[in-house]
Amino acid sequence: MIPELIRVPLDGDAYPYKHPEDCPWKENDALHRPWCRGIVGHTCNAAWGLHQHRPKVGMGGKNPAARIVAIICPAMSQAVDNHYAIDNGKHYRDEVSGNRYRIYEHLTKRAPRLLLDKPIPD
Repeated sequence: MIPELIRVPLDGDAYPYKHPEDCPWKENDALHRPWCRGIVGHTCNAAWGLHQHRPKVGMGGKNPAARIVAIICPAMSQAVDNHYAIDNGKHYRDEVSGNRYRIYEHLTKRAPRLLLDKPIPD
């Protein structure tokens, strides 16, 4: 059984953490709010998001092809990277298509439902 994630609220207007070296949006704190906040039925578990890499960085953080494509909350990151069920048993997946980042609700007996379709900023 996977333990419930602890929800830790954070306040403030400035990004409170050190940006990864490869963050293309270091000067834009507003982009570091989780993009998944607008998904109906999803509860973000942090005020500030994680940098989502695609392809995955992997163990040790050594994948030269990886780039930051989105900012999502820790719970959504666990869901799309490790197939954890969140939000009362929902499963999510993400994809990068061109310069767009998308999150889908993965449904077992139907086609996936698109929940987020956002351009990746330059």
